[in-house]
Amino acid sequence: MNKALLLSILLGAGGICLLLHFVYLLFMSIKTKTWECIDGIILDARVKRSTNVSLADTFRLKVKYKYVFHGKEIISKRVFWGDFIGINFSGRYKKRVENYTQCNAVNVYYNPDKPTQSVLEKGVHPIIFRELIGGIILLIPYFMVISR
Repeated sequence: MNKALLLSILLGAGGICLLLHFVYLLFMSIKTKTWECIDGIILDARVKRSTNVSLADTFRLKVKYKYVFHGKEIISKRVFWGDFIGINFSGRYKKRVENYTQCNAVNVYYNPDKPTQSVLEKGVHPIIFRELIGGIILLIPYFMVISR
């Protein structure tokens, strides 16, 4: 097997994984639109800076909150489905983190079938489309080599 074919197969497999992950994030994001609302409290909110493999800084919104469901206190960290995907500029998240001041009351949307699963922002967020774009980009070399 030549190196170009092997590399294209590996990139294609990575592309398929990203596309499947995108479908999962999209499904879960859409599902949040039907979730129940409950009162919660912000425990911590900040913009986290990290360096990715290409040595570029990326920023993520990190929020920790709690809510009580049937007498049980639940602590969660998910702002929305896909909130782990970093962006290359902090300005957008710095404005959003102001909405989540420590000790402030907040609406928490929880999955009625699994109450420990929750988000602060329901619906589809555009950042998950990075997974779709990345998957398509990784599949291009695969199809170019296979079509020869």
